Amino acid sequence: MQQNNLVFLRISNALSKCISLIYTIFIPGSLGLHVLMSLTDKGNTLYGYILDIVRIIVSLLFAFNLMYIYRSDEKRIKSSTFIVIYAGICLLELVFTVCLHGKYNSGGYSLLISYSLFFLFEILAESLALSVIVYDNEGIKLIWFFSNGAAIVYEFLAIIRKEEVVFFLTAFILLREIVRLCLLARYVIFKKS
Repeated sequence: MQQNNLVFLRISNALSKCISLIYTIFIPGSLGLHVLMSLTDKGNTLYGYILDIVRIIVSLLFAFNLMYIYRSDEKRIKSSTFIVIYAGICLLELVFTVCLHGKYNSGGYSLLISYSLFFLFEILAESLALSVIVYDNEGIKLIWFFSNGAAIVYEFLAIIRKEEVVFFLTAFILLREIVRLCLLARYVIFKKS
């Protein structure tokens, strides 16, 4: 019986690390694919819908995984709540996109503002989740706060049509994704449950 429990524990640890790795890689990858499809005008809207649905499922699996990993740490269990909020915002964005599909829309400024606000709320929800995970390391928390703050400021500048900040926005989002990858690698993937 004890050997069965040991096998189950090894399998659950391996699955936990796989879910964390998929979340770590898929979220920035899906963002990159969305940007690539938008810039090149290639791809079908169905691909975007599928990416959004998979992003929601992966986020919810990751939230469950955080509850599993940090089941004995009350403060860090809150991070799973913020990931569920992040998945909810992604779901609202998907519903908004599906409702707009097939309707005449000149695009324009209102659409840019809508998607930028969704993106900002997603950044905030995920930022809160990961800052809860690293609440005990002030140096990493400061870097995480700076990279998110810079991405949010440059996102607002892009909303008010300052085209020259697009390069800086891309640079700060890339910085944020690198910091995010390091945080998740340190606190989730290599965490022993």
